[in-house]
Amino acid sequence: MIEEQLQEYAGRTSPPSGLTAERVLSTARTRARRSRLAGGATAVLLVAALAGGVAVAWSRTGTPAEFATAACAVDRLPLPQQLADTVKITGMDPTGRYVLATGGSPAAPVGVMWTDGKPAVLAFTPRSVNSAGLVVGFTGPDTHADDAARRPVRLLGGRLAELPLPTGASGGLAWAVDTAGDVLGSAYFERTGYRAVLWRSGAAAPVVLDGDGLYGEVLTDDGTALGFAADGGRSVRWSPGHAPVPLPLPVGVATATVWSAAGDWATGHGDDENLKGDNGSGPAVRWNLRTGTAELIPGLLGLPVVSTTGVVAGSVGSAYPASGKLPGFWHDGALYALRLPPGVRPAGGGAVAAISADGRTMAGYTQQPATALLWRNC
Repeated sequence: MIEEQLQEYAGRTSPPSGLTAERVLSTARTRARRSRLAGGATAVLLVAALAGGVAVAWSRTGTPAEFATAACAVDRLPLPQQLADTVKITGMDPTGRYVLATGGSPAAPVGVMWTDGKPAVLAFTPRSVNSAGLVVGFTGPDTHADDAARRPVRLLGGRLAELPLPTGASGGLAWAVDTAGDVLGSAYFERTGYRAVLWRSGAAAPVVLDGDGLYGEVLTDDGTALGFAADGGRSVRWSPGHAPVPLPLPVGVATATVWSAAGDWATGHGDDENLKGDNGSGPAVRWNLRTGTAELIPGLLGLPVVSTTGVVAGSVGSAYPASGKLPGFWHDGALYALRLPPGVRPAGGGAVAAISADGRTMAGYTQQPATALLWRNC
């Protein structure tokens, strides 16, 4: 089947990248003799079908990035009717049992949580869930058009409760929850904008973290909080009882936005326009929180998520057109594409947006048509 697809691609017009379809076919045949993953997966150049050409995964140096097709099992997650038109995965607990997503419109979002693959519609936007099934998120619109209309909430055992706002705040968001039930988010103040906020489990009042104009984004089980400036200029970490410290930047990246963290690792994307190449995306960044170092992940697109084992997942391919951006991940220096179920040919592309602690279970989505997907045993 791979050979037939490659023959089809070889007959198409190549994009103006200089990488011909014939070269892709030749390279793929050579690499098909080498197994890089269990189950007979082969290492090839990314040859996703695009309108009018062949897509390749580009590194920040402008050279094609290789990928292998991972031998993960893939299943569709059943979608409630309210999410039939659009769906985006927003979170997963460390075990992979619970998966969160949102859909609908920004003005009237609809949430869903799958428990062992069974969906339940939520009356708020879910952002994070821990292994006990504690879900956090926010009510109101999923847009900055009316920040004061949003409220941070938590859901456990079918009971939805609003989290208290700090004194002087008029709105807020809950964005991350750890194993202990501590919650990280942001509160909106009319005069000063957003401030990062920590709701300790069992505490009567939230703690406003140091630093003006900072969003609270990620919370690890050792109490490390991470976030970024509202103006997109910098990412920071808060250790318990300490002021925010800027995260380091890889060489050549002017700014980076943190998005995910687990164990000693955090990931985000670079925002330097000078490093945005043909794929239309800033470079993926991985931080080692233990050593304080940062590195680029060439060829990985989107908003990357990370496991405690250092696996980084997002999209591989090309962002132009959208159909060229497909779910994939990076591990130990290699890129891998994830298989799609039979009949799924997304015109709007897709991504991995959540990953388990061990990196072996991933959740993602495709658009046009909307599909929620779960990969296991990666």
